[in-house]
Amino acid sequence: MRSRYRPKVLLLGSEPFGGLSLNPAAEVVGQFAGNVSEAYDVVGAVVPVSYTDLPTRIASLVATIEPAIAIGLGLFVGASCVRVETTAINIADFDVVDNHGVFVRNQPLEVGGPGARLATYNAPRIASALRADGIPARVSHHAGTHLCNLTLFNLLKACAGESRPVICGFIHLPLMPHQAAEIIENETRQDHSLVRVPTELASMDLAMQRRAVEIVLAEAVAGLPADSDTRSRILSEPHSSRGYGQKIKESQ
Repeated sequence: MRSRYRPKVLLLGSEPFGGLSLNPAAEVVGQFAGNVSEAYDVVGAVVPVSYTDLPTRIASLVATIEPAIAIGLGLFVGASCVRVETTAINIADFDVVDNHGVFVRNQPLEVGGPGARLATYNAPRIASALRADGIPARVSHHAGTHLCNLTLFNLLKACAGESRPVICGFIHLPLMPHQAAEIIENETRQDHSLVRVPTELASMDLAMQRRAVEIVLAEAVAGLPADSDTRSRILSEPHSSRGYGQKIKESQ
């Protein structure tokens, strides 16, 4: 009897940074740990917010796991919706230090490398599927110039080196509600002798963020080769019934 094809999904989530105690990207990755699916395997990893360590970590994960689908998750402070990113540019230009205190201004990520790398999933279809499910989402053609952009740039580079095509992209998530509340509360305690612009931050609860990533993965699976047994099976299942695999700790 021929064994069923089980594509591997690599799901990366950035650790907290910039003084935040949590990152919804890492929280969502944690939501996918500890479940098992007969349809496909998700391997989750929380990756460092480190300009020097992140590229090596991504390359190692892709080489070890050999995913059919690789999706990065990150936080976009102030985003009003889920942002389905299409483009990573070959520039680092930080507005906040990474978690090792590194601050980079207007430097190439890869000297002599391409000006940009493009995600290989169908971003418009993913954004449309999210909106159809009641989740605010839009296609974004600019993943920033901080570590999220670095993640997508290096994830695409690593996946391009695989022996078979890999569906690859990056999803920016909003703040969680309690994070937005904390930021606004901290703002009210600032020096009232200075002119301030009030902060109004959008947010999205963790359950909806997880739901969004479930839909992203389902749509990514739809981009697998048409002869894949798993592709047909997954597309016929409700999103909420799918299970997931394991989580790799960042320290590994």
